[in-house]
Amino acid sequence: MLLFILKRLMGVVVTLFIIITVSFFIMRFAKGSPFSQERDVPVEVIEALKAKYGFDKPLGQQYTQYLKNIMRGDLGLSVKYSNRTVNEIIKISLPKTMQIGFLALLFALVLGLSAGMVAAVKQNTKWDYSVMSLAMFGISVPPLVSGPLLILVFALILGWFPTSGWGSWKHLVLPSLTLGSVYAAYIARLTRGGMLEVIRSNYIRTARAKGLKEHWVVLRHALKGGILPVITFLGPAVAHIMVGSVVVEKIFNTPGMGPYFVDAAFNRDYFLLMGVVIVYSLFLLIMNLLVDIAYGFIDPRIRFE
Repeated sequence: MLLFILKRLMGVVVTLFIIITVSFFIMRFAKGSPFSQERDVPVEVIEALKAKYGFDKPLGQQYTQYLKNIMRGDLGLSVKYSNRTVNEIIKISLPKTMQIGFLALLFALVLGLSAGMVAAVKQNTKWDYSVMSLAMFGISVPPLVSGPLLILVFALILGWFPTSGWGSWKHLVLPSLTLGSVYAAYIARLTRGGMLEVIRSNYIRTARAKGLKEHWVVLRHALKGGILPVITFLGPAVAHIMVGSVVVEKIFNTPGMGPYFVDAAFNRDYFLLMGVVIVYSLFLLIMNLLVDIAYGFIDPRIRFE
């Protein structure tokens, strides 16, 4: 187990290094610069700004210095947010995104697992057809559509929740439901498919033959084997949910990482854009590592080589 974790950690470091390198050069080779949109600014001022952020140095030297800064935990200065470091922006915005992501993940797991179990146990009944139809609807409707619909119904018509902003628990409800609904639909379908593969297995029949109640057969035996596809899906899904959705945060005007990411892309704010990419990539790699480790505990047939 320890050797497996160490090998995967080395893989995480190498993969993250490749992501940083490729992202760095793609951004720098793109046309334009953070100062290309400036108007009526003397050349001397532009040169001073380039010197301040190190853009006046050769590209290879910029890359080497950036790697050294990352190793010290310094993600650099934001170009468009004057006198603010990328570390400060991420420190402020990431917890807000994580709050929405955690609630969205909780909603997706509770609803998705419950719906998937019902559909598997009640296979080819009206319960199965109803649940899977709703799941397909949830997959087909993107947050760009479901978000405004939730605002229309629960904010404008019923007046239960605010349309946007940040400040109380009510501001978390609609963004979390919008972000989690798509993943709840995927989890429901994966749970149903996984449980149907094991629910007629020999060990399930043995458990029933021993007189174990049906709900314990489902929860203790069928669910444990049936959620393996869900566990695989949760690796990248959890990373994406917890880091947040750009569309959802833009719709509800939440001060998370999403709006900063969009603004950084439009403004060519290299350091801020790289900082968000690094945070997202690191989270994704760690979640995939945790999923691989969880496999060994959930499925005894899997061994760490």
